[in-house]
Amino acid sequence: MSIYSIKIENFLRRKWLLVLVLIFLLFFQLIYSILCPAVGSNNMWLSPNSYLPKFSVQSSDNFILEKIYPLISPQYRLTNDTGHYIELARNFNAESLKRSPIFERPLYSLLIRLTSSIFQVFTPSSYGITFVSAILLNFILAAFTVLLFFKTLGKLFPLRIAYLSSILLIFSPFFHIFLIQAVPSILSAFTAVVSLYLLQDYIKKSSIKKLILFSLIIGILLLGKMFFSISFFILLLALYFKRYREGIVFSAVHLIPFGLWYLWLTKIWQIPYSSYEVNYYQAESWVFNIFQWPWNQTFQIFLRSVPNFFESL
Repeated sequence: MSIYSIKIENFLRRKWLLVLVLIFLLFFQLIYSILCPAVGSNNMWLSPNSYLPKFSVQSSDNFILEKIYPLISPQYRLTNDTGHYIELARNFNAESLKRSPIFERPLYSLLIRLTSSIFQVFTPSSYGITFVSAILLNFILAAFTVLLFFKTLGKLFPLRIAYLSSILLIFSPFFHIFLIQAVPSILSAFTAVVSLYLLQDYIKKSSIKKLILFSLIIGILLLGKMFFSISFFILLLALYFKRYREGIVFSAVHLIPFGLWYLWLTKIWQIPYSSYEVNYYQAESWVFNIFQWPWNQTFQIFLRSVPNFFESL
């Protein structure tokens, strides 16, 4: 074995050092994303100046704008969903939820609100503080995502491959774009990695208590964004390995958090439920109307879904 290989092996044995390097690289990615942002060019991406008239700018916001905004690249843009999540995080109550198109995704805004409470010790809450809290939350979620990703892969592949893969995740276009966006994309990545980690742990040693607990955790995380491809993946595994009872238990239990939130919205706060994704794509109940529409209208739905899928990918 060469001296170079020995040094790499010695480095990989120091787990605490591996973690510190990953966190440092993630912080570097955060700063790099701010200085050299990658954003879209369509009408879904708006300049920060276009958001300012919508909010009541306070003294703390002016401080942030004066000190930090000049450092941000002129190319920096915000997704048009940012305002919804920030507004809901600022006023997480029935009135705000009635006006919000994203009320079926409460977890991300709730986590931003909890994160912003740290800053309220020093300064009153404001939209600027709430936005900074969202970026801090993204960084924390991304850190746990990378570390869990590294730990999960480390059980399946050589440590060197797991570590290099974690570095590639940090410097992926996905992290570069969404680390600095106040939207639940990083939370979705966290949900996917946590789900795989829990699935791997369950396969290693299964039990009914663990199945129920893990299903509830996944169900709660899905309230950040309806990322049901995770659910389908787990159910397909249950079908493939003929573990039908476990698949049924998971299917029922992981929907409990969604069911409770639905009941709270509709029965306690009297808010009619609707899906943001369905309303945004103007598809409404196309699944049920597919056999009633003319064939060309149905064909257009499927034709648009292909480029939309690759654009999202």
